[in-house]
Amino acid sequence: MYLHTVSCIGLPPRPKEDIDFRHVTFGTMSESLQREVSLFQTVPKPEQFHKYPETDFGDPLIRWLGGETEALIKLNERLSQVNEN
Repeated sequence: MYLHTVSCIGLPPRPKEDIDFRHVTFGTMSESLQREVSLFQTVPKPEQFHKYPETDFGDPLIRWLGGETEALIKLNERLSQVNEN
């Protein structure tokens, strides 16, 4: 199967070489300009943008689990429901 596919569409392009940054000069910002554009030294937390957990609505928040493993579990659960009907 693989060889047939490759013969039809050809080999994928070779990866590009790493970018050479040796000739690039990076500038710096003054501290006042950094504050003006809200440049953070670390990853900001939601609270820094006045965003807080939703606790005033009575119903608890749904915490979704993600990832391939969780998706396969959900898929298996759904398919078992379909097969039961």
